[in-house]
Amino acid sequence: MNDRENITILVERVIYSNPETSWAVIAANNNGEQFTANGILPRVSPQQTIEATGSWQEHPRYGRQFVINTARPSQKYTADSICKYLV
Repeated sequence: MNDRENITILVERVIYSNPETSWAVIAANNNGEQFTANGILPRVSPQQTIEATGSWQEHPRYGRQFVINTARPSQKYTADSICKYLV
């Protein structure tokens, strides 16, 4: 369960963000699969698409999460993400 994986994430909602450390918890979506992800995500915002590398882990209290080791803004934009951003 700790194998590294590269995925494209659509940030649906920022659940928590610490401006001092840039650590954030987000509600995420990857090809229709909704999940929680966390990691160092400076200036993350809803409807942003990011390319992330990390691993799936089982949190004892919050369940399955994608723990992000590295992330960068994606240059991939979908019509849906652009519409959601504009609304």
